[in-house]
This record gives sequence, C-alpha cells and structure tokens, in this order.
Amino acid sequence: MQQFKNESIARVDISYAGKHLLAGSTVEKIRYWNIKKNKSPIETSFESELVALNFITKDNHIFFANRIGTTRIFTNRLSKKLTEYRFPKTSRFSSIGNNADLIAYGENIYYPAQDRLLSSTVGHAAQSALQVGRQKYVLTSGFHDERVVVRDPGGNIIAAWKLDEPALTAAMSKDSKFIAASTQKKCYVWRIANSKASHSCNIPELVNAIHISKTINLLVLVMNNSISAYRLSPFKKLIAKQINGNIRSSALSKNNWLSIGLDNGSVQLWDILQGKLLSAVPPSKKRITSIDINQATKLLLVGSYDGIVALYKIKK
Repeated sequence: MQQFKNESIARVDISYAGKHLLAGSTVEKIRYWNIKKNKSPIETSFESELVALNFITKDNHIFFANRIGTTRIFTNRLSKKLTEYRFPKTSRFSSIGNNADLIAYGENIYYPAQDRLLSSTVGHAAQSALQVGRQKYVLTSGFHDERVVVRDPGGNIIAAWKLDEPALTAAMSKDSKFIAASTQKKCYVWRIANSKASHSCNIPELVNAIHISKTINLLVLVMNNSISAYRLSPFKKLIAKQINGNIRSSALSKNNWLSIGLDNGSVQLWDILQGKLLSAVPPSKKRITSIDINQATKLLLVGSYDGIVALYKIKK
C-alpha cells in the first residue's frame, strides 16, 4: 500500500496478466508499477482532468484521455508515446478498442493507423456512457436527447432506442448482442437486432454502474446502496442485496466476482452467482474512488480519495 499526500486517486487498473498496475490522480499524475520489479512507481504528468486510463492490448500498452480532448497511447512502463491525438470537442467519456484500432471520444471516432477522424458520429448533446465492443461497435447513451445508440465504425446507426427519460448509465455485452441502460426509475435490456426492449425492470434507486459479464449472460446493477443481478437469457432476477454504505466504485471480473468500494473507505467482494459476500477490507478512512480486480492472479486494486493505492491478494 502506498499513500500520495494531497492527492485523490481517480482511476486504477490492473493489466490482463496481473503483473502491472496503473493509477491516475486528480493532481494530474499517472503512475505505473511492475508488481515484482518496481518498489517505487514510474511517474508522468498530464494536463486537465483524467477521463480514461487503462491497459490495452496484450503488450500492455497504456491508453490515456483527458477532459480537454487529448488522447495518448504509451508503451508499457510509460517509456514511449506511440500515438497522440487532440479531439476537436471536450468530453467526460472516452474508450478504446481492444486492439487500439479505434478511439471513441465524446462525439467522435478516431482511427490511429489511418490518422482519420469521423466527426459527430454520436450526435448526442451529452453522453452518459461510451463503450467500444468486439465488432468495433460504439455504444453511446444520451442524457439530454434520451437515446441509446449503437453505431458501426463508419458512424452508421446499427440500432437506436428512444427513452422517456434521460439515460443515466449504459453497457454493452462483449459480443455486442445485449445492450442495457438505466433511467431514474427503470432499467431496460435490448437485443441489438430488436427495435423494442426485450425486458425492463423497476429500480429502487439510481444506478451508478451497469456491468454485463464477459463470460455468461449476466447483468449486474450497482446502485447507491444496493446491488442486483439478472440472468439475461432467459431473463430472471438472481439476487438483490442491500449494502451498508454508499457505493462509489465497482468492477466485475471474468468469473463474476463483483468488487465495490464504499464512501466509508471499505471494500467488499461478492460472488454474484452465489449471492455471497466473500470478503471485506478497510483500506482507507476516505471513500474508495476507483477499483479493479484481476481473476487470473486474484488481485484487488483500490484507489481512494485520500491518495491511497492498495493492492490485495484475494484469499479464496
């Protein structure tokens, strides 16, 4: 565990193999660790608010995006900058394809290999979610225009759904077949080939995050003080659990363990399929602002409001 004084950790990420760590802070610093080799992190600075920071590709390249439209791809260890592109409009959302072949940022899609920008492919006044799927489909959900839209890499609409309220959160399955979104009162599930929602459910409180499992047809809703899980096909509610505290951050692993970070500084790990609490740890006295979990190495990485970056081995 390390603490960086006078900082708040905005984002953390564990590499695919579980050997490398990332943390980005609100004082515009990115830190990289090799778990076995680096006692102290490698550090670099950036400008403006952090929008995205995560490992990409099997080479552990690093993707970065900030609030003023700058996106970068670094080699492992932040040693070399491979790509840098400045988007024409600012946004709070950015995402990158698994092979780094396209970057979505706000209303635009950029192709690094071709140095080509597709302008205004989203068309939303504001986004509440932005995600790139396996087929390079780009999912967006609009707060002001109350739509959920899936587009292909050329910007063409594959599917679109109009809601009666602002879309607050949204997610797309790894195979891009299922789309889920929430409003203030409801959660909706669509199959990408259908024009109408296949399922909807009432929700007791605002949804902070939607997770769709990478391995099975499982939907997880993370709310302010509760978590719920549904089987997507056939649609069925599996669990609903109240949480003693406000949930600030969450992550779902490939084996469907859900890690949640709370405002009171504690962390809980749930087995969603069994509906069981596996463990709980208190790494901080301040809220947990970011969290990630690696199934292969059973590592849990957390970042907190008071500048703590902590790595835990899951004992199971």
